[in-house]
Amino acid sequence: MKIVILSSAAVLAALYMAVPASAASVSCSIPNAVSCTVTSSKGLQRVWAVSTSGYGVITSKTFHNCPKSVTIGWDSNYQANVQYRECSVARGFTLKPSGGGNGGAALRLSQ
Repeated sequence: MKIVILSSAAVLAALYMAVPASAASVSCSIPNAVSCTVTSSKGLQRVWAVSTSGYGVITSKTFHNCPKSVTIGWDSNYQANVQYRECSVARGFTLKPSGGGNGGAALRLSQ
């Protein structure tokens, strides 16, 4: 999970930040509302904005298909941190009967 902190929305006309530890980037514009586009070569699983003044999560989007670019927005009266979770390679598991006593109702995971 990466966090990008946005400065006061009332002061900024536009903001561009790249997060150096990842291939992901966040680009925001702030006319009457904040609009941020988050881009990642790995794809995005979830993107959300958390208020820096105690209001909690302002907006949140979850994606099952791992899009490479998503846009979220919120009212420019709220200063927020943009956070995101990139997709990772899923590991496959197979459920197999455990073979333990009385028919073995328990299952075990094997890779």
